[in-house]
Amino acid sequence: MNKIIFSIFFFLYSCQENPKNKIEEELLKWQGKEIIFPDSMIFTKFTGDTVPYKYQDYKHKMLIYVDSTGCTPCKLKLGAWELLIKELNALPNGSNLSYIFYFADKNPKEIQIMLRNEGFDLPVVVDEENKLDKLNNFSDNENFHYFLLDEKNRVKIIGNPIYNNKIKELYFSEIQKE
Repeated sequence: MNKIIFSIFFFLYSCQENPKNKIEEELLKWQGKEIIFPDSMIFTKFTGDTVPYKYQDYKHKMLIYVDSTGCTPCKLKLGAWELLIKELNALPNGSNLSYIFYFADKNPKEIQIMLRNEGFDLPVVVDEENKLDKLNNFSDNENFHYFLLDEKNRVKIIGNPIYNNKIKELYFSEIQKE
């Protein structure tokens, strides 16, 4: 009887989706994949003034994709991003890096208020139609919304360097390569 119960338990357990396998699948799916950007991305400061921003001219691009789920200021931590950007810009190859803060949100006024309150003045894209996700089908898992891209927009590293020091080290290492 114990063998039968153990066998049933083992069978049920082995049929469950392993979170580690799911993460590995997601990483493999994105590694080397080209991110497709909408043809017309309008960069603004404080979501008001349109600014020219030639993100495609850089060797590396950091894409920070933020959808409208949850508390955007809570999960984004713009102050931490500003500190990270200062660190990255101080690297020998830091000037070869552009930052694409892409907000998919139907309420640009909220984004504008957040950016003004934080004093965040880097160019951002606010897209009410969520075109970037429609082109790339991003994961529902927010951990997979942060990318380091190469000059051809292929994913080199995926993950949030603000929340994970190992990922931050990977970003630094990749950016410093010649």
